[in-house]
Amino acid sequence: MAYIDGYNVYHGIVDLIKGPSGKPNSRLNYLKWLDLRSLIQAFTLKSKEEIVKVYYFSAYATWKPEALSRHRAYVAALESTGITVIMGSFKRKEATCKNCKVQYFKHEEKETDVNIALKLLHDAMDGSFDKAIIVTGDSDLKPAIREVKEFNSSLTIVSLIPSKRFFASEDLKSVCDSASRFGIEHIEKSLFPETITTSDGRIIGCPEAYRR
Repeated sequence: MAYIDGYNVYHGIVDLIKGPSGKPNSRLNYLKWLDLRSLIQAFTLKSKEEIVKVYYFSAYATWKPEALSRHRAYVAALESTGITVIMGSFKRKEATCKNCKVQYFKHEEKETDVNIALKLLHDAMDGSFDKAIIVTGDSDLKPAIREVKEFNSSLTIVSLIPSKRFFASEDLKSVCDSASRFGIEHIEKSLFPETITTSDGRIIGCPEAYRR
């Protein structure tokens, strides 16, 4: 079974496409149209293994209409491959600028880490998997993974991490049986087509911003 931290993967891709100036190269935005099931199958499965379930955890930025539209299209593409989507939410929070002391509002993603941890623990205790693939570089999942290993040390936990976050994820890797990193060359081989036709005849188009 695989557990994907959607925003960690998204921002991991943003890190990968940043140029020398530190700004993302918009010509590489097509890498965001990533078929996560395909990436996992190609990267982490041995010949006699089978993925029985893939979960994608994220939240919609509802106050950003264009980003929301792209995200909804991407979620529909993931669902077309059988991935189960579990959404958290954002919380609007007041903050103060450290330099000018002006107060403003920002949004913080909530629930994703907890949702992943709960689902991972539930599935482990239910005997749903022999091997779990955690697609993230977030060390906040360390306690949940450690708890799974203490519950059943025979279960295998591996992490798949965006390459520019790999060396900053030592805490996460320390509780996993193994860890791999993926970069642009791996994403290139696991992209969705620009147009997806679902089993019930629906057409899902790649957002214009994600086209080559």
